[in-house]
Amino acid sequence: NKGVSHFLKWSPCGDYLLTATESGSFFIWETHNWRFMHWVFKGYRLTEAVWSITSEDDKVILASFEGRNEVRKQQIRFAPSEDRNGIAPSLNIHILNKF
Repeated sequence: NKGVSHFLKWSPCGDYLLTATESGSFFIWETHNWRFMHWVFKGYRLTEAVWSITSEDDKVILASFEGRNEVRKQQIRFAPSEDRNGIAPSLNIHILNKF
């Protein structure tokens, strides 16, 4: 049990679901096979996220985390799918420094 989700946000294309718990865990799910990536920002919780998908190979989430008397902003980028058939969405995800 990783906690109860307090935040859910679908991607515009429906290929991804972003979920987060009060404890600072957040997950990005690909919805074709329901695989996920999991991260924890101790002492922070996800409070807002905006999807920016400009093309099949350019997917970004701009996310805001609150905690420790500060707001932390992150850019989450998706690399192109490694699936040779291009069927399953990519979970090759990189969290970049504050923007």
